[in-house]
Amino acid sequence: MFLVRLSCLFKLTVLHDFLYQISLPVHVFWSILFFIFLFFDRLSVRYFKNGAFDKEYEGDRSAEDLVTFMKTMSGSHNIPDEKEAGKDVEPEGLKILTAANFETFLSQTEHVIVMFYAPWCGHCQNAKPKFLKASEAFADEPSKAFTTVDCTQDSDLCDKQGVNGYPTIKYYRYGSFVVEYDGDRTEQDFLAFMKAPPNPLPPDQPDSKPDDKRDEL
Repeated sequence: MFLVRLSCLFKLTVLHDFLYQISLPVHVFWSILFFIFLFFDRLSVRYFKNGAFDKEYEGDRSAEDLVTFMKTMSGSHNIPDEKEAGKDVEPEGLKILTAANFETFLSQTEHVIVMFYAPWCGHCQNAKPKFLKASEAFADEPSKAFTTVDCTQDSDLCDKQGVNGYPTIKYYRYGSFVVEYDGDRTEQDFLAFMKAPPNPLPPDQPDSKPDDKRDEL
């Protein structure tokens, strides 16, 4: 198993050898390499398992997040399993969704806000406790539900729902997608959103932002 910047790794290696062989002054050599690596965040990062592509890394480019991602994917990171066999771990007010119950639960519940996340994602780790805290205010309102989907466990479901980055938070009404949440990820903003959720657009009114896709959240 290995993580590789597939699109540029070979080119950078060749460029390094080329610059070395033409005997540039040391300060010029390292200046060129420095400016190349300024574009580090623009390169694609992919995870391979047993020689086969598994998934694209969409988290931060920090060493901490990369290490956490690798530990999670290899199974060596001690992250609590929310779907541990024989134990339904659902904090009060928060519903854990999977491919098995996603469509059924959404179709039977009027207002559902779903956080699609990955355990290794730093932004998710920051937002999820606030999302959980906000959910507790609606624990006694079955028509309004705060839910989560672990995209490392249900990647096909997340792909089907158009998840392009983490966390992605979407609002559904009786199973129909209404809007992607784009407010601040604070307890107060989550509460305000669910207290007055938006109404679906009329069938003959096009979405004003049909191609609002964001890779980096």
